[in-house]
Amino acid sequence: MEITDTDTIKALKKKVGITWCGEDVFTLAMQNGYGLLNADQINAILYDLEKYHDATIGINWDVIDYHISEHYNNGLETLKENK
Repeated sequence: MEITDTDTIKALKKKVGITWCGEDVFTLAMQNGYGLLNADQINAILYDLEKYHDATIGINWDVIDYHISEHYNNGLETLKENK
């Protein structure tokens, strides 16, 4: 099957991207009582969000909170000590 319609070809090449940033991780950690995160903690959580990304779920506030709590519970660095 050959697609020749120019608008369809353009539509097939369009991309959608949703961006989460360190500020999102930092803010959620504060709102949920984990305390202040430092740069290493934020970067580690962002790394895990990308590394363990599940395309069927995506990245959302619940997923970010899960990764924050995993770092907190696994003692990557005690987050609450940075309050």
